[in-house]
Amino acid sequence: MTVRLEHKYRVFLVCVIGIFITVFDTSSSIVALPTIAHDFGTDLPTAQWVIIGNGLTIAAFLVPMGRLSDQLGRKRIYVVGALIFALGALAASASGSVYTLIGARVLVGVGSAMTQGTAMAILVGNFEAGERAKMLGLQVGAVGLGSIAGPATGGFVVGTAGWRALFGITAVGMLLISIASQRVLQRRARRPKSEQPTFDYWGALTFSTFLVVLLLTLTLGPNLGWLTGGTIAGGLGAALALAAFVAIERRAAFPILDLGLFRVGDFGFGALAALVTFMGISSTRFLVPFFLQGVKGYAPASVGLVIVPAA
Repeated sequence: MTVRLEHKYRVFLVCVIGIFITVFDTSSSIVALPTIAHDFGTDLPTAQWVIIGNGLTIAAFLVPMGRLSDQLGRKRIYVVGALIFALGALAASASGSVYTLIGARVLVGVGSAMTQGTAMAILVGNFEAGERAKMLGLQVGAVGLGSIAGPATGGFVVGTAGWRALFGITAVGMLLISIASQRVLQRRARRPKSEQPTFDYWGALTFSTFLVVLLLTLTLGPNLGWLTGGTIAGGLGAALALAAFVAIERRAAFPILDLGLFRVGDFGFGALAALVTFMGISSTRFLVPFFLQGVKGYAPASVGLVIVPAA
């Protein structure tokens, strides 16, 4: 007897597995980074862009992609995002230099932003109010599971089959999600063009510019010097982009980010706590694999297991 899952639970699986893969990809890549740097004969400042390029792209596109999905359709953005992720991961596995690898990881970041920015909205739209808290809680559980499985599995794969196989696995996984989401997700009826909210292009541009300039300044600052002209100009540029973004969002009829949410104490302090927490976690998780492999001489599989408890 064949048991067929109710449609909303199939939607849940497609979204949650997709999120799991994106988190798995990021956490496993950290473990692979020392091996990648060794194979390409490059230094740490260059190799770190394999991670930074991916994270920077996700940060810059996450909010705009979520807003864009309201206009173009969440299914379309999710399916295309999963496909872009798969193509980027496939290109990463075949990269012939560290620079082509960085470019491929940027493409993966675009796909990650498109899927992560729409998955939660898709889940909310497919479950009744009384079920949403449980479903969103399980989604967060998938994020935690990806953070656990990524280092452990990634370290094992890198140590046995190599880092290229690791990216190949995520490419296959996300390609399957793209196919499954095309079959499972339903396209919502489009509203008349006169009723569709306009996309906040200037808000998206200033938001992405702020994040890119800020993170580039923080990344390059140690090498350039914190008091050099380039670093100071980068800091001022980020501040100006942030000020422009706030000014634009206050006047926008349909902002990509409703700044009024930060007046709600639970939301504002929760967002601040998440920011501080992830700053601390991400910095140590990035540096620890280099220390354990480069200084202590641990194998990639052992490094992955050491990182798991933090998740």
